[in-house]
Amino acid sequence: MMGDRIKYWLHTLFLPNSLRTMEWRMLFSLNNDRRIHKLKELTMQNDLRVVARNHSFHMAEEDFFSHTDKSNRSPSDRIKSAGITDVAFGENLAKMRGFEHVTEQAEDALMKSPGHRANILTAAFNCVGVGVIKAKDETYYFTQNFAHRFLRLNFRKLYVKFDRELDLNATILEPFEQLAVQEKYEKPFEFNYKVDGRKVMITLKLSERGRYELDFFVKPKNEDKYYLSNALNLRAYRTWFDRFYI
Repeated sequence: MMGDRIKYWLHTLFLPNSLRTMEWRMLFSLNNDRRIHKLKELTMQNDLRVVARNHSFHMAEEDFFSHTDKSNRSPSDRIKSAGITDVAFGENLAKMRGFEHVTEQAEDALMKSPGHRANILTAAFNCVGVGVIKAKDETYYFTQNFAHRFLRLNFRKLYVKFDRELDLNATILEPFEQLAVQEKYEKPFEFNYKVDGRKVMITLKLSERGRYELDFFVKPKNEDKYYLSNALNLRAYRTWFDRFYI
């Protein structure tokens, strides 16, 4: 995806040695492996990346290396506790130390492992979150969380004006029939959307001052079930000073 490529090159140019650059570098490497096998590239998703970073952090801090964490949570547990209920998901782990090109070595090791290779080359996956953490002993912990997702929101604002229409757009990753939005605490809002090719134009109007936690659900074609596709946390303010209290 062009947007992910731009982010990768910007990180490489301005923050060449950062952990965030390593995450984008691993995305570039695993997408290269998928291109070799004539598979679609994966897009980086921030909520999946947060789950991946957290698991890498706990492995580095608590000195373990396992899909099951010290709280006995599986990858499925961690994904679901983050409010993610994608149709399909998987997890890869790697740890490396002492290599000059540690990110590429980690991806190479994953591709040589049948189970990890299967996740990287699963055609059903269309997005991923990569989390990289460096432990005190300079061991790097890598987590890749894969998923199948229908929609990607292109919106980064946190504060929005109360009772004013908010326009945002999304990119369709997989075709779906209907889109619905639900507020976690049942706060009132207005919502409508229009589909134009692979783009979705969404209009929101938040009816109360305060914090909103919006979940976006899609209903795939030929299915009766809705799936959580994205989440959006917003703070609706009436005056500029409200930002200090909500």
